[in-house]
Amino acid sequence: MPVLRMFPLNTVVFPGQDIPLHIFEPRYQQLVREVLDEDAEFGIALIREGRAEGGGAVPVDVGCAVHIVEAEELPGGRWEIACEGTRRFRIRESLGEDPFLRCDVEFLEVPADSDSEATVAAMAEVLTAYSQHLQLTLGLVDSWQRSFPLPPDPAELGDLVAGRMEIPAAVKQEILEAPEIARRLEMLIKVLEVENAQLVSRLEAHRRVRYAGLGILN
Repeated sequence: MPVLRMFPLNTVVFPGQDIPLHIFEPRYQQLVREVLDEDAEFGIALIREGRAEGGGAVPVDVGCAVHIVEAEELPGGRWEIACEGTRRFRIRESLGEDPFLRCDVEFLEVPADSDSEATVAAMAEVLTAYSQHLQLTLGLVDSWQRSFPLPPDPAELGDLVAGRMEIPAAVKQEILEAPEIARRLEMLIKVLEVENAQLVSRLEAHRRVRYAGLGILN
């Protein structure tokens, strides 16, 4: 089984997601140097117990491998790096911290239900709801866009939307771990229903303030 260098964090990463990281702990400075030397991936997983700094953090079982796409070394050995999520993994065994955590993992296959009726139906709902979400978000800054380029692949769409949504990490983790694409999309539909309803209320309040006294919304 492959071994991944691990970077437990208080965040959840999805395949295709961009994530910037500022690396200041010496052990993770070493991790970055090793990964760059080998052009390798490392693993990011949500912390189940412990803290991100100082060692001893225990990650959840399912995370996402990432690849460094840009790296800038700063004074004192610190790094600014830009990473991209690549593929899900499940931790089989922790191999200890020396100086950072390494784990024996298995990479998870993309589910085979991308063409199922449930997936196709859920994908259509996510496309509609997420486009509405983006339009409502733009409305809060008095902007508008005719359409939004979104992936035609249901697995990629689910990962993109889940990665961009500002929702609790526990909810994201549940989506990351879902074994079927249809299930991931169905979970996102429920999230988007709640988020969009809140955005509608915020947008209505925003417009009332913006147009107060003009008689437009009276």
